[in-house]
Amino acid sequence: LTASASETTLKGRSGITDVCVTNQTGETVALFRGASRAIGGHLFEENV
Repeated sequence: LTASASETTLKGRSGITDVCVTNQTGETVALFRGASRAIGGHLFEENV
């Protein structure tokens, strides 16, 4: 399976991303849309 995502909308801190999942013959097996919101700061400590 292969997933391909594209950000369709980005306004300010909000975004919408569409994802298409295809099988080995190129047939679409799933579609979904996700919403995102950017926030300031760090959510996780990074151990480098």
